[in-house]
Amino acid sequence: MNLYVARHSDAAGFLAAAESWLLAREAHNSLILGVALAQRRQAQTRRRRLPIYLTVSDATGLLLAAVSTAGIRLLLAGDDTTDDDALDALVEQLPRSMPEVFAEQKLARRFAARWSAARWPATTGPPATIGERQHLLQVTGMTLTAVTLLPHLPAGRLRPATVREAELLGDWLFAFQTTITSDDTVDREAASMIVNGLLARKDIYVWAVGEGAPERPVSMAIRSRPTANGTAISYVYTPAAERRHGYATACVVHLSQSLLDDGWQFCTLFVEDGHTTARNIYHRLGYQPIAEFAGYRLMPAPAP
Repeated sequence: MNLYVARHSDAAGFLAAAESWLLAREAHNSLILGVALAQRRQAQTRRRRLPIYLTVSDATGLLLAAVSTAGIRLLLAGDDTTDDDALDALVEQLPRSMPEVFAEQKLARRFAARWSAARWPATTGPPATIGERQHLLQVTGMTLTAVTLLPHLPAGRLRPATVREAELLGDWLFAFQTTITSDDTVDREAASMIVNGLLARKDIYVWAVGEGAPERPVSMAIRSRPTANGTAISYVYTPAAERRHGYATACVVHLSQSLLDDGWQFCTLFVEDGHTTARNIYHRLGYQPIAEFAGYRLMPAPAP
């Protein structure tokens, strides 16, 4: 098989090569596509690690696309049946240390196996270990059933967050991140920078309560990763003291409805495997599972 691996200098070059291919499965590829589109929109900033943009193709066209904005988590898109030679070609172009890969479950597992085989050729080597399982859910205007839940939702309203709430939301975002990752790049300052950007773009929403008194936010959700026809909801978070009142459900219900009313054809969100309650709630809203994703922790190659 004649393979060609292209290393793109930036997100614009990557998208020029891969965007139309990724759009063929837009909802499934919404994470890697949304991340690359966001990077193309943003001004170049100094990074501790250089981003990675790679594509693998043969005479028939693209086979794999890979993005890592910080050289830590590799986002991978491809077909479950992609030949091992294509995976091996991709592995050869990656740094010796790549902590994690995240992709549709079968593809992530196969990539992790090829990584271990290439980086530890003398022995069977330490296996890559699965770090997380996520379900990708999708809702469209045809499947959204939020209206049936409206009478049962708590009092309050969805609204864009304000700059006055930046410190609180930074605390919430940091708390959310620390519950889902052990990444040493996660810190409170980084959370504040993310929140400031979200506020500037008006992409962060809160469910606010308080009749006859100043409103207080009790839950948040973020509009993120817009692609050609869809957008995502992420960072759905309610602080511990405000849980079990349905605030997060209300936040997702109204934000989903608002985004579809604005003209988006679909919304996606990830929910962790094992969070049965959340999955059941999203199912009641009309969100349908379309793919299973997995993150594998990759053992670094031994020193040469």
